[in-house]
Amino acid sequence: MLCNSVDAVPTEATWNQRELADGLACVAAAVAYAVGAVLQSVAARRGQVSLRGLATIIRQGPYLAGWPSTSSGGCLLCTPSTTYRCSRSTQRSRLEPGLDEEVERYVSRLYKVQHDGRTPFDHVEIDSEVERRFAKGLDDNKSVKFFMKLPSWFQVDTPLGPYNPDWAIVFEGKQRVYLVRETKGTQDADKRRHEENVKIDCAKRHFKAIGVDYAVATDVEGMINHLAGAE
Repeated sequence: MLCNSVDAVPTEATWNQRELADGLACVAAAVAYAVGAVLQSVAARRGQVSLRGLATIIRQGPYLAGWPSTSSGGCLLCTPSTTYRCSRSTQRSRLEPGLDEEVERYVSRLYKVQHDGRTPFDHVEIDSEVERRFAKGLDDNKSVKFFMKLPSWFQVDTPLGPYNPDWAIVFEGKQRVYLVRETKGTQDADKRRHEENVKIDCAKRHFKAIGVDYAVATDVEGMINHLAGAE
């Protein structure tokens, strides 16, 4: 039988949620107290404080007095004696809150490919309606021999960080061309963010250096017209 969840069972102390929240707040305050004490120690003696010494400062500070402790006097967060038991009565939603909504959001970002053999997958993940229309335009155009949404690890280095272009396309008109395209809602650079334009300019130089046709596209028809003008 599948176990829907597991519950930690501390053998020396148990807490309710309020006590746990208060305890964690105590730990945070204790760490801040310890850092201050270390800084004072360094300033006074210009010495070093070991991890054991830091733990001693935390335990002896004023913030952990109410926190449950082990029989040896240490602070009880998770001890080797902590065990786990299967709690079959607990609902799975406890571990996966909002899972259904997240799945629905993901499915809504998928375009279902209508024509087989021209892209590696039967669905394409899209980030906007512009990309959805572009994916459909590629899917419907017989001159597009191959297309795919480039994975997130396909990146171009730029001064503003990595840039991940949108599409790889093989288009066959008068001749076969290999394309990389970035889909945007507008060709007007003034209507795009400065960071977007910098990364696009860097991508143009990158792909020009390796002999790949790169450009911004708003729709497939515009992409084809751009290619016809270049021929």
